[in-house]
Amino acid sequence: MRNIIESVVCAEYKITKEDLQLKTREETIREARQVCMYYLKIHTKASLQRIGLYYKKDHATVLHSVNTVKNQMDTNKYFNQKIEMMEESILKNKLAISDKMYIIESILTPLADKIKELTRQLESIKDDLNRTADLYKEIVINTKAINK
Repeated sequence: MRNIIESVVCAEYKITKEDLQLKTREETIREARQVCMYYLKIHTKASLQRIGLYYKKDHATVLHSVNTVKNQMDTNKYFNQKIEMMEESILKNKLAISDKMYIIESILTPLADKIKELTRQLESIKDDLNRTADLYKEIVINTKAINK
């Protein structure tokens, strides 16, 4: 989810993901980083501390960023529209990934089941081979005993 959020926000602010990691307080980068923190807080189960680690910030800075974005949304109509537009894009990307994951899962689940079945068959063959080897050893021992 972090990748989706950062991709959408960076595209909107015309910056790179690497820019989000910079220590700069340049307005565009700072605002983009705050918006990423806001989205990570509402779209993931990541703690404030975990989100802070992504951007080399402490949990208090993340909380301040989330509140700053919320306040801006309440007071700045243009900013609110921008946030809503990015939200829509994030959700579309999330849905597209969910669809792809469903397709992958629908392919992999039968394959995993087949692998389990083949593994069981191989174990059975292995057991048969071990029994055959034991019988062969017995035959060899008995043959030697008879030939003496």
